[in-house]
This record gives sequence, structure tokens and C-alpha cells, in this order.
Amino acid sequence: SERAGERPLAERSATGEPAGQGEAMEEELHQTFKRFATFGNRVVHGGHITMDSRAFQKLCKDARLTGRKLTTTDLDLLFAAVKPKGERKIDFIKFLQLTQMVAIKLNRSHAEVAVQISATTPQINSTAPGAATSPCPMSASSAEAGSPVTPQQEAQSPERIPKAGL
Repeated sequence: SERAGERPLAERSATGEPAGQGEAMEEELHQTFKRFATFGNRVVHGGHITMDSRAFQKLCKDARLTGRKLTTTDLDLLFAAVKPKGERKIDFIKFLQLTQMVAIKLNRSHAEVAVQISATTPQINSTAPGAATSPCPMSASSAEAGSPVTPQQEAQSPERIPKAGL
């Protein structure tokens, strides 16, 4: 039995919204699915895009869904529950099922979680090789000029500790 004023379940989209509104949300979810499924992959084999557990975890972290109620372990377990046995990746239909399970775990509506996921784009969470800051042997004055510290400048440095007994 349907509640008064609601469309029958057959006329609802995978997000649980009435068919007209849910189709747009489902398309946005599909675009987000494709962005994260292909993020970091140089080649997509064939036209069928699939998502692995790593990409799904990244999506949930970037969407700020993870926390005390939804941990990375929970995400692994949910992913394993929807993926086909013996497979490592899921398609978009399984992804929709997975987002519904996430909504249940978070005690939120699927539409609310879908909106949060759809608004997410992949973030680069680490520094590029060589971009990390590390101590550099440059004094404050030579750092401005961009030249390295010479042995003479290092010898005149007040921070130099004399070696005892030599």
C-alpha cells in the first residue's frame, strides 16, 4: 500500500525520489560515479566504467561522509556486500545500492546522501613528489637571494657548536 500523495514505487528512481526529480539526481550521481571511478586511472577499458573500493572510499572521504558513524572499515564491509562474488569492482547499479546502504548506516535519507555525494569532486589529498617542504641548508639572508649557504657562512653561524677535545 502506498502512502497518500506519493507515487507508486515503480514510478520512483533509484534515489527514492519521485521519477521526475530523481532522474536528475541519478544523472548527477552517475557523473560523480564516473569522475571518481576514473580518477587516477589513465585508461578506462571499454565503455563500461566500474569503481573499486579505493575509489569509493575516496568518494566518501571527499564528500565528508566518513566519521564515527561511518568508518573506512564500514565502507569496506558495505562494498564487499554489494560487489559480485569474485569481482573487485562495482558498476553504477551496485553503486546506487551501496549509497542506499551508506544512507541507512548514517541514519539519513538516501536523497540527502545522494545530494552530498553529487556535489563532490575528487580532491588531490597528497603533495606532488618534490613538493613537500624539507629542511634546506639556506640561511635567512641567502634564502631571500636564493643561494645556498657557503661553508664560510656556515662556520660563522652562531648556531655552530664547537667540537670538544680537538
